[in-house]
Amino acid sequence: LQHIDDDIKINVSLIEGITGLNKWSKQYAGALDSVFTLQQSVANDVCNEINIMFNIVLVTPKINQMTTSQEAYDYCMQGRDLTRRIIGEGVLFTAISLFEKALAIDKQFAKCWSAVAKAKA
Repeated sequence: LQHIDDDIKINVSLIEGITGLNKWSKQYAGALDSVFTLQQSVANDVCNEINIMFNIVLVTPKINQMTTSQEAYDYCMQGRDLTRRIIGEGVLFTAISLFEKALAIDKQFAKCWSAVAKAKA
């Protein structure tokens, strides 16, 4: 994953385990606010290629989109990272503040609600 300003590039490869040869690769590019759509495209394409390579039928996973807001997602992930460390003064307070910023953007962000509840417990 490459991230420059609001642009992202994702490079995906399927490598044969025994030989180490690249069997398939593709680059995806888009704006940061379309990262969830890109994620679904990667999942679709990888499943399709595996289906072709192994002559099997994989069901393409549906990406569990927790929120439609990249900004809310980023705040929540930063908060979750801090709650995993909980070393240092004010770390939980900062984490809760980040969760609250995410929830101000997307009040329907259920995973963030559960994260803030755990942090306050």
